[in-house]
Amino acid sequence: TSGLLLQLEGPVSFQGRVLDDRGEPVQTFTLRVESTEQGGPRERQSYTASEGRYVFARVGPGEWEVEVEAEGYTHPEPAKLTLSADGTELNLGLERTVSLAGVVLDGDGAPFAGATVRADDGSSTANPWMGPGGETTETDAEGQFHFDELSAGTLTVSASADAWADSAPQTF
Repeated sequence: TSGLLLQLEGPVSFQGRVLDDRGEPVQTFTLRVESTEQGGPRERQSYTASEGRYVFARVGPGEWEVEVEAEGYTHPEPAKLTLSADGTELNLGLERTVSLAGVVLDGDGAPFAGATVRADDGSSTANPWMGPGGETTETDAEGQFHFDELSAGTLTVSASADAWADSAPQTF
């Protein structure tokens, strides 16, 4: 076959800021950009910027999904972006995460090793095949547990163990 014509399009760029839920700049983050076309290109760039500013260059015109991630922040749904010219502005927001630690005790007040602790922010739903939603961890030999990077906001925390009644859920 001859006569196939392929035409390259000039790259376009977009820019913006990444801010946290208090309006403060996120200084270190990664952007992932993926074309919405089947098999379309994917790009990834990491940034360190005191004001949370970025410029993402060398993408083509079209429909894109933009995802931002940073340590210590939740992972939001990708933003939809239509690019047709340079300079499109896209500001992105991230919510801070929280850590949670505690101890599980048995009925006599002794540390309980091997209990399952669940922290649920209400965003996930129970699945009859997988059990209740939320994040889980297991207590160590001293009955201690620790969660990193939970969504900030209202959390319900409970503990369970085989052959024991579940703890009363604690909401805060």
